[in-house]
Amino acid sequence: MLTQGIFLTADEDLRQDLLTLYRSGLDSQGCAVQLGRNGPTISPGCELAHRHICAASLNVIRVRLQKRQKDLAESQKRIFIANFGCPAGPLDEVLRD
Repeated sequence: MLTQGIFLTADEDLRQDLLTLYRSGLDSQGCAVQLGRNGPTISPGCELAHRHICAASLNVIRVRLQKRQKDLAESQKRIFIANFGCPAGPLDEVLRD
């Protein structure tokens, strides 16, 4: 839910909450948080973070469609595929529904 909220709102507090959650033991491999140019960030290269991002992507697209934001849904779909490596098939299916 935190990951979904980040993509829907760009709320920095939600991002910080997710970073804290990963650091507090959810990420047993220690790869979900990496140091970025502006401080700690979520690493989509980590299997756990990648799985969370791609699972959230489906709900993000659904919410955008429910709010009649099809252009934004399609734009975010492209970002989930290109930037996070999420599979296109499930996202395309949500867009068709």
